[in-house]
This record gives sequence, structure tokens and C-alpha cells, in this order.
Amino acid sequence: MEYVFSEKEATNAYAWADKTIFSLLADGQDVVTTGVYPRNVTLQKMHEKCRAMGVGFTVVTAEASYGSVHDVPEEVYKDMKLHWQPLNL
Repeated sequence: MEYVFSEKEATNAYAWADKTIFSLLADGQDVVTTGVYPRNVTLQKMHEKCRAMGVGFTVVTAEASYGSVHDVPEEVYKDMKLHWQPLNL
């Protein structure tokens, strides 16, 4: 199966992730998510929501590559890496 990026599906995935993350946090659970939020502005919004809920927020930057369950091509990873923005809170 060939990887094809879909802006609509990405938008749906981000919305689902946000809803799920904050629902779990509201239930008192710890949450770990990966590489879904490459833009600083998105992480800042997540940090603000966590702070408003009184829950901790930690960013761990992993620099190793472990592949993808979604068969994302290496070229896409390289492009994502070029556009990655470090978190500035």
C-alpha cells in the first residue's frame, strides 16, 4: 500500500488526538503521544490546556528513527524533520 498524505485525514486525526488526550487527562490518566505535533504553536496550545487543567506537561525529543506503522516513506520523514520546530514556552 502506498503512503498518501491527506490534509483532511490529518485534520481529523489531530482533532481525534486532542479530544482523546484531554478526555484521558480529565479522567486522571497519564498520556504519552508521539510526533503528531511538529509545530510550536500547536504544542503551546496543548501546554496552555494542560496548565489550565492542572496537569503536567513534558516534551521529550527522541532523535532515533524506529520506522512507521503507517509505511511513511523516508522522504516524508526528512521533510518533517526539516519543518520541526523546537518548543519555546
